[in-house]
Amino acid sequence: MDSTPSHSFPKALPALAAAVDQLNASDAALSYRIINANLRIGGIGEARRVASIATNELLGSELRIEIVSSLSNWVEPPLWDRVDCRRREHGVRDEQSIAKAVGPVLNELLASKDDNLLEVVVSAAARLNVELQSETFVALLKNQQASSPLRVLALENLNTKDAIAYALETDLVDLRVKAVGMLIGSDPDQATLILGDQLTFYSSIQQAQSALASLVLVESPQADRIIGDFARGLKANEVPAKLKLDILEAASKRGFEDVVSSFESSRDSSIPIGAFVECLEVGDVRIGEEIVNTHQGAQCIRCHRVSSASGSKIGPNLKNMGAKIDNICFARLLIQAGILRKGLA
Repeated sequence: MDSTPSHSFPKALPALAAAVDQLNASDAALSYRIINANLRIGGIGEARRVASIATNELLGSELRIEIVSSLSNWVEPPLWDRVDCRRREHGVRDEQSIAKAVGPVLNELLASKDDNLLEVVVSAAARLNVELQSETFVALLKNQQASSPLRVLALENLNTKDAIAYALETDLVDLRVKAVGMLIGSDPDQATLILGDQLTFYSSIQQAQSALASLVLVESPQADRIIGDFARGLKANEVPAKLKLDILEAASKRGFEDVVSSFESSRDSSIPIGAFVECLEVGDVRIGEEIVNTHQGAQCIRCHRVSSASGSKIGPNLKNMGAKIDNICFARLLIQAGILRKGLA
């Protein structure tokens, strides 16, 4: 019997897409297929239909987040289908009409008390160029009870001198990091001073990583001096192991090829993971999930899934795999499969 999901057949899509009244949190697999069918058809009517049900609190947070996430992809859907893992090209879609159709709902959803939902609402609005109420962003930025990612999104959307100045004075590291990154465009010298301090007195590895990534964007002798000092500390092992990968990337981007080449030549080539030892020290769950779901070179979801609702069952479910296999073993498996290699991500 053919086990291919019914909505892989184009003729079945309209009926499946119209079954939005069957969405429910207890049947995530069916619900995801219904949402995905609307996304694949991709019309203005389907966008409006999906948006209208996002306001239904009875659907639960996870399903409402999936609905809004699908809206954020409406203009440019991923090449790899999240449900049946097939590669599909999508035609050009009218961003302006789609934004007009879903904009009122996204603004309505700003009243939600669910920070996770608010994050995807703000992200969806940004991708679709939907204008949201600025006073709401000011309130979110200054709301100390709101999540860190949500306050950062509010700052990004405001992008005003007052908002940046406020963020630079807060106790929230993520906000300060984002604010100084935004300051680069208007006052690169001041931004460089702050980034230098963040690299000297960082409170977390994530803060130092963000500071390095931002410093690369500042084209000045002072920025080069700071990056160069860190790069020269690589071979002497004078920098934290968890920062080595970020320092290598920053040094490569700013033209310190001799320092990078010297470090690369000192690697232990006798072990398979010798070229990737820095990868064992750091990681970003959000970036990793994006690679698994969308990277055309890796094509992870053709064999795996990271949840119970989307992806393939050919290979094992990757959810919580990091807790089951140590980093070295995981790296070896990826190298053997030809997935972990220079330049993939």
